[in-house]
Amino acid sequence: MAGLIDVKGSFLFTKKGYASLELVMNLRDERVLQVIKNVYGGSIKLRSNANALRYRLHHKEGLLRLIKDVNGEIRNPNRLVQLSKLCRKYDIFLTLQPEEIRYNNG
Repeated sequence: MAGLIDVKGSFLFTKKGYASLELVMNLRDERVLQVIKNVYGGSIKLRSNANALRYRLHHKEGLLRLIKDVNGEIRNPNRLVQLSKLCRKYDIFLTLQPEEIRYNNG
């Protein structure tokens, strides 16, 4: 999940301070987004004028479960900054050093 967020996603904040996760992927990847939706909740919508789908998660329970699962696994510096803001918002300790990538990591 952390790899998908690193490449295809972003953590966003509204002006009112609400947090969300968005993943934008090709229509062919709908099944992946459905699996993610089944685990964390959220919604999937078709992007207008594009062959893409947007997954959005914005409820607190799903975001907290997601943070627990990806904390310490995010490698993209931009996503790490976004995740740190999210962790501060929910008073969660951010793990900065992901496990070193090795041949057998999956």
